[in-house]
Amino acid sequence: MRFVVFIVLAIPYSIALQCISSGTENGTGGEQQKTCADSAKFCYTLDQSLNGTQIQQKGCSDNSTCSDVGTFDRPDLNGTVTCCTTELCNPAAPVSLLITVLAAAAAACWI
Repeated sequence: MRFVVFIVLAIPYSIALQCISSGTENGTGGEQQKTCADSAKFCYTLDQSLNGTQIQQKGCSDNSTCSDVGTFDRPDLNGTVTCCTTELCNPAAPVSLLITVLAAAAAACWI
């Protein structure tokens, strides 16, 4: 009987979407996993440029930030938002991708 009660109590927590949550300025800051509220149907990554500072925010969203899956220009937010609907679908770019981009940028400077 205790097992049944445990399963029933655990169901709401297993249904909630999990996203990466963060707020970074110029690439600094931490990321953590967050269990979203039941109203949140999307994970998002928002890339903004405010007063010359690059800011990236990640988290859970209801329909206020995201209404569909994909990457969208959001002039009202001064940036671009990427929305997804699967568990932890908004992680940081892999280090190998970052190294590739930096290597390409360095090579372009030499040309």
